[in-house]
Amino acid sequence: MPKIDKYRKRLNSLENKFESYKTHLDDIVQHLLPQHGLYLKRTDQQDSDRGKKKNQKIINNTPKESLRTLASGMHGGLTSPSRPWFVLTIDDEALKENQGVKDWLHDVRNIMFAALARSNFYDVIYSIYLELAAFGTAAMLIEEDFESIIRFKPLTIGSFYLAQDANQRVNTLYHKLSMTSEQLVEKFGEDKVSQSVLTCYQNGQKDKSFEIVQCIQPQTEPELAERFPYELVYYEKSGDGDNILLKSGYRNKPFVAPRWELIGDNIYGNSPGMDALGDIRMLQTMENKKLKGLDKTVDPPMNAPMNMKGKAKSVVAGAVNYSDVTQGQQGFQPTYQVSLDYSNIAFELDRVENRIRKNFFNDIFLTISSQQKQMTATEVARRHEERLMVFGPILERLNSELFADLIDRVYLILDGFGQIPEAPEELTGKEVDVEYVSILAQSQKAVSTGAIEQLLNFTGAAANLDPSAVNKVDVQESIDQYADLVGVPPKIVRSDVAVAAIEQQQAAQRAAAQAMQNSRELAETSKTLSDTELDKNSALDGIVEGTQ
Repeated sequence: MPKIDKYRKRLNSLENKFESYKTHLDDIVQHLLPQHGLYLKRTDQQDSDRGKKKNQKIINNTPKESLRTLASGMHGGLTSPSRPWFVLTIDDEALKENQGVKDWLHDVRNIMFAALARSNFYDVIYSIYLELAAFGTAAMLIEEDFESIIRFKPLTIGSFYLAQDANQRVNTLYHKLSMTSEQLVEKFGEDKVSQSVLTCYQNGQKDKSFEIVQCIQPQTEPELAERFPYELVYYEKSGDGDNILLKSGYRNKPFVAPRWELIGDNIYGNSPGMDALGDIRMLQTMENKKLKGLDKTVDPPMNAPMNMKGKAKSVVAGAVNYSDVTQGQQGFQPTYQVSLDYSNIAFELDRVENRIRKNFFNDIFLTISSQQKQMTATEVARRHEERLMVFGPILERLNSELFADLIDRVYLILDGFGQIPEAPEELTGKEVDVEYVSILAQSQKAVSTGAIEQLLNFTGAAANLDPSAVNKVDVQESIDQYADLVGVPPKIVRSDVAVAAIEQQQAAQRAAAQAMQNSRELAETSKTLSDTELDKNSALDGIVEGTQ
């Protein structure tokens, strides 16, 4: 049995499990993202069909616009390229105060952000949000690149298949892709490709495409498991090759496969696109019927006398049609009158559009523009926090299935390229954690930061009545916790040790100043006594006499 058979059998098994999702996903493709969803339809596999028009079922573009608003809001709210969206930390309160540790964590975080900015990450992540919100499942490869160090490749639904472990964590990805004979020879070499690929290449058919399968899964060879926990295999799905094109491995999972919402033991997720599909189809049907009614109103079917048959006639505005009309006959007239209630039609369309926008969380990302009344900044913030509570579970799933794996992978690649500085000795044996400080993450934490602000404001007010009220609050600790919640760079907030040293120095300066003040006052007093004129009636004179 050829060694490639086990991978072909696994692909066949994964394809069979995915089969039941295809009809539903293809419906979403046609009504929401017509250029996505490779391999969901057989025609999509042909290169000649990939560029053809696919949006025949879309008349009203509100659903796609709503999806884009959600994806754009997630891009700016979760992974904005203009501001930090995660920090590195450790679960050790005492060690957190170590300045060397704080600086190393901050420096590594900055190195990672710089690497992401150099790569194509911020170009790719938007398409991941699009597919995630539309189809409920997305996937992205994270590979090493000798030019930009890291390279990201988004995969569209239908071109990949997933499997998960006992804890419902995705650990397997089989990806179907198309490569030309030239690309195959360049990547794998003439000795690895099949005879059909090699013949096309040698005969000048360098652009002829072949279907390839990329397999990434937990290592199947025990002797390699410790060094490469994940294996990588390429083989030809089409063509006559029975050999593996490439077999290699990874030190950690080289892909992310987030799901929007997971139901039961399903592998693939549920999505806003699935939830809104009924309204989306209804909207397109209503829009179509509205246009048909409008067309019949301005250009209705006409009735004409038989004696006009074969004669010149016109329906152009201002034209005159002449005919012999006998008694009792009608002239050129509409078959029936169409009277549209435009206001009611617009009202019903607006209701459906608003449901679609709300389903795609547009009210969260367009908080200010969606308000029907004037509100203060505080009211807007509170309303925004209230809506984010609905979005909270999705953020938690993204943290675990998208960002955690992504950050681990980026760190390991940078470390392999020698980009990560040596860690302080204090971190030996310690696990580095990730905290998310994006705009949306901070909005979720606004309850905690708001509580600190309210407490300090209340304490300040209470101190006007009783100055001892300030003793109830550890102001320095509240500053530390507030800074952690909002992701303030560690160099801005001093450690407890540094603060203690400053306070000790300030106390010493105050003591020295007080001692100098006391010496000055004593010197002035002595001078005053020496200049005092003694007389017989003065108390000082009595003292002097008493000592003689």
